[in-house]
Amino acid sequence: MQGAGLLCWTSRSAPKAPALQRPLRHGADNTVFGLGAAAGSTIWFLALGMATFWLGRRLQSLRVWRVLDGVVALMMSATAVWLLAGLF
Repeated sequence: MQGAGLLCWTSRSAPKAPALQRPLRHGADNTVFGLGAAAGSTIWFLALGMATFWLGRRLQSLRVWRVLDGVVALMMSATAVWLLAGLF
């Protein structure tokens, strides 16, 4: 039976990614992943707090808001282009 959608794969059309060929298991990989996730989260929130402290006084400037809006617009545009490129 051919797949009716992206989530319905037959054995012939299933992706051959290594993660899908071996079962998930507990062990050292999960420990390293957990430590990396915890470290990344800590770094992210510390950086976010520092950026908030640094930008707190500067956000009263119209120029800073324009730069911030421009950066957000560039990131959203790049994400849209990347997603659209994945369709073709």
